[in-house]
Amino acid sequence: MSAFLEAKRANLNRVLSALSGEAEATGFKPMLLHLEITTRCNLRCLKCGHATDPPGTPRIMPRHLAYSIVDSFDEYFESAARIHTFGYGEMFLYGRLHQLVDKLKHFECSVDGITNGVLVSPKEIDWLVDCGYDELTFSIDGIEPETMQRLRGVAVEKIWSALEYLKQRKLETGRDRPRIVVNFVAQSDNFHELPDLVRKLAGYDIYFLGVNALMKESPSDSNGKYSQLYQEFSLANAPREQVEASLSEAGALSRAAGISFAAYIDLDDLYRETESDRLVQIMPPAKTSNGSAAEKLQPYYCAYPWMSAYVHADTGMRVCCYMDGSLGTVLNGEDFAGVWNQGEIENIRGAIRNGEVHPACGKCVKAGRYQHSFVELESIKSALDAE
Repeated sequence: MSAFLEAKRANLNRVLSALSGEAEATGFKPMLLHLEITTRCNLRCLKCGHATDPPGTPRIMPRHLAYSIVDSFDEYFESAARIHTFGYGEMFLYGRLHQLVDKLKHFECSVDGITNGVLVSPKEIDWLVDCGYDELTFSIDGIEPETMQRLRGVAVEKIWSALEYLKQRKLETGRDRPRIVVNFVAQSDNFHELPDLVRKLAGYDIYFLGVNALMKESPSDSNGKYSQLYQEFSLANAPREQVEASLSEAGALSRAAGISFAAYIDLDDLYRETESDRLVQIMPPAKTSNGSAAEKLQPYYCAYPWMSAYVHADTGMRVCCYMDGSLGTVLNGEDFAGVWNQGEIENIRGAIRNGEVHPACGKCVKAGRYQHSFVELESIKSALDAE
């Protein structure tokens, strides 16, 4: 067993002990690190804050995460199992991406990211395959050139070319990484293209296809631009039976093509005429001892505050992308330790420990996203066990 794998497994055991309520469990570090290496983007996709936020909005201010900051995180890379190298910008605009990934792979971390695909050149693909980059997600919202041009400002042929070359290079080198994921955001004006998109993707060695709906709200949408977009193009504007048929066909086609598929859409909630106060269940709800669905939050209902840290390009830190506010400022590894071990994060852990909802977590709990923390934790456990 390598020293790094041993350190990651030991850290996982500390995290699991903390989540089981062991009072003496200390010294755990994040198993999942999310590094927003840049907020700069080369596109202005209609649904993104880069297109809808007013100028000067903090989350779209053009900035990179200083490499000197991440260069001080070695002890956290040693303990982490998975690192995300993306955020509110396009990861391939980060000038020190190669250097960062080389460091992460040295520490035997699984590394993944999201791209719009425009900057994924043959040269970048050669590097991705050679360095063993683990998983790359492409954002694709349609198969028709006009649809992708309208929704994302992308010439979709560039993406098909990149996917074809990725498949070719992996075959030539005998490697299976990076695994390719596709994310599709379903709207009333593009959902019908989903089955044909799956037919197209069947030829490109795609690992997973995930389907999401437009977010219901954008807290920073002070000028109403996103609200207008949502009202016009929400999936709920399309007949439910047509949406269900499209999702069902896409799922069947994906299975036939050997592509894992998931639609993270609660149709009952989407088509409800009035706003619901219930918890949205994006995964099967927990069961009580008598087999009925749980109606309230259980102690330790979310694992993220014990296993996840998200460092933003503006040097703020949160436990996940849904959290409101900030845990504190991180300018180096020492700051990281302080923010991770004391202050606001302890208040959040205390609330979740008691099955309560901290104000910073309200949006996440309402959306049901907290449930995914245990999916990620199980995925990390499985990956470390397989090593």
